Amino acid sequence: MRPARIIVPGLALVLGACGISQEVFDKEVGKWKAATEQCQTEKDAALAEKASLEEAKKKLTDENAQLTTEKTACLDELAKVATEKGAVQGDLNAALAQLKLMRDIAAKQKATLDALMSGLQSMVTAGKIKIVRRNGRLVVEIAENILFDSGKSALKADGKDAL
Repeated sequence: MRPARIIVPGLALVLGACGISQEVFDKEVGKWKAATEQCQTEKDAALAEKASLEEAKKKLTDENAQLTTEKTACLDELAKVATEKGAVQGDLNAALAQLKLMRDIAAKQKATLDALMSGLQSMVTAGKIKIVRRNGRLVVEIAENILFDSGKSALKADGKDAL
């Protein structure tokens, strides 16, 4: 046991002489506390920035979803309008064809009417007949003395020409 009595106090002396001073210790602890506080401040700022970025990301994601929905609706509307345009174009083409047909018919009727009018022009000039348009129709009025002689039932030669 004797060696233990010598070793324990000697060890206490050696360990006491190896320590650092309180002033140096406090200075180092202060540096570490300042570094820890700075790290905590930076961590808090990074967490706040992360939260802000996550909120901005959520807003952009929501806006993107809304714009995608609007785009889909616009594309659907565009397809609907294109379909309607095709139907209207078909209707217009049919109406145009009908109009051309009606113009052709009207032109033929006008040509027939003009030919008839020119053929009857000499009789109109002579006063034997009158040509009048009523309700879109051509009415030929024949003078009463052209068809028959007074008191006779036989048709005159001028009457035959007029008819």
